[in-house]
Amino acid sequence: MSVSIAINFSHGEKGNLKNTYKTLRDLLDPEKFRLRTYKEFPINFESISKYRIFIIAQPTNNLSENEINDIIKFVEKGNGLFILGNSGGDRAHMSNLNDLSKKFGVKFNDDKVKDSENSLDDEEIVVIKDIKLHPIFTQDINEFSYPKGCSLEIISSTSTKAIAWTSGSAIPAKKAVLATSKLKFGRVLISGAYSQFRYDVRGGIDSQKNKQLFINAINWLLGEEKVQAIKAPTIKFEMPQILKTQVKPKPVSEEIEKIPIEDESFKNQIKSTLEIIEELKGTQKDFGKFKILKNRFEFLIKMISKRLNIKLPTAFKEQADEKVTNIDKINKKLKELELRKESSIKLRSYIQKQYNSRVISDSEYKIKIENIYREIREIDEEKDLLESKLRIVEGMM
Repeated sequence: MSVSIAINFSHGEKGNLKNTYKTLRDLLDPEKFRLRTYKEFPINFESISKYRIFIIAQPTNNLSENEINDIIKFVEKGNGLFILGNSGGDRAHMSNLNDLSKKFGVKFNDDKVKDSENSLDDEEIVVIKDIKLHPIFTQDINEFSYPKGCSLEIISSTSTKAIAWTSGSAIPAKKAVLATSKLKFGRVLISGAYSQFRYDVRGGIDSQKNKQLFINAINWLLGEEKVQAIKAPTIKFEMPQILKTQVKPKPVSEEIEKIPIEDESFKNQIKSTLEIIEELKGTQKDFGKFKILKNRFEFLIKMISKRLNIKLPTAFKEQADEKVTNIDKINKKLKELELRKESSIKLRSYIQKQYNSRVISDSEYKIKIENIYREIREIDEEKDLLESKLRIVEGMM
């Protein structure tokens, strides 16, 4: 059975599915997903409950209180909501999107994000590099473009988290631009730049990073961090020069012979090591640099050994077999969690069928479904933690 996704066009939203968002449709496997236009006014729970994900991209007409309540109900029932704003926020578009987003702990600011140092030749087409370790950001995404967007304010940290921010050189600086939230059984993703998924905007969906970001966002909103049901775009990735040199590193013993063991040499090596440590502060994603840091410390130890003419143990030396064993254990546990999740999803479908056939009561159905969703959330959280550990272990090899 295919998953239905709707983009709202009932409140004066710009564009259409045939042109503005046509690339989004091309990204989805037609056998697995159906992307539809939603124009029914007013928005009501009965009509949007036909879909698993509802996308609202910068309306220019106000949402009524009843519409907002029905959208909240839609999320509470276990569906996904993707809210996208635009530069200037509500004030610029004479809308009340904040009345909806605040229900999920986020406010769209009435500003325009600019960054002359991190942009695509236009300070309003910002490149976001400060991102948090999250299933939406796979290894293919270390940055993404953010055209013509506004910043976000996190007004509730209970179930709402910022996962991407502007840089220190941006205006405004160090402000959230992407946030996630959860409400009962559903998930919400909020971005301040709907143009990042438009076809007709530079830095929009033409960016390979934004294509992958959309794919990951859909999977996360469905509660499944898997990409197998969606056709992933081909991404050409050019390995940075600093990592290319690490692919086939020269033996440390050869390199050490080329370095004059003088005090100034020590100072330079220590300085460059400290610079790498500084770059790693506050980041959880650049695992390649952890490997560089490991090699750097081993290099320094060998320099000291040569200078003092003594043999020092390498603090970072580990048995390769032990690392492989740890990776195997993590992968085995991830497979077990995946099987548990698949079983829970099948059980959820079975209980839903029982309920639809009136085999079980409303109260019994509610209790069982709540337990299943609680278990799925716990599995997802454990998977996120294990995947983070796996990336670190792999990055250190």
